[in-house]
Amino acid sequence: MKTVGTSNNPGANFWSIGFLVNTYYDFFADKLFSPYVGVGIGFANVHMSSAKIINETKWSGDSDNVFAYQFGFGSGIKLDRYMTIDLGYRYNGTSEYNIDQVKTNFSGHNLILGLRYYIE
Repeated sequence: MKTVGTSNNPGANFWSIGFLVNTYYDFFADKLFSPYVGVGIGFANVHMSSAKIINETKWSGDSDNVFAYQFGFGSGIKLDRYMTIDLGYRYNGTSEYNIDQVKTNFSGHNLILGLRYYIE
């Protein structure tokens, strides 16, 4: 929202860093196509910078530690004995965090393309 000569854009930055323990299960690990599913749990530190509207601070910056989780699925396509191309989807999120006047959660959808290399 804008008014003449002023801006109401609060300009706050949000970011998160987390640690999760994950487990994955490959259904047909020895086949050409190997579908998998996975889940993970852990914690995240969510940070929000301070924000001003028309040079007045509306909320101060702070951070919160919250429960984090993810789940995903995909398939590996075996290239040879040691390498597999991986195409997958992952959803990740957090429980509700409370920073100053903001109560919400983080979530994200990720499409993943990867290369696995196996060492014997």
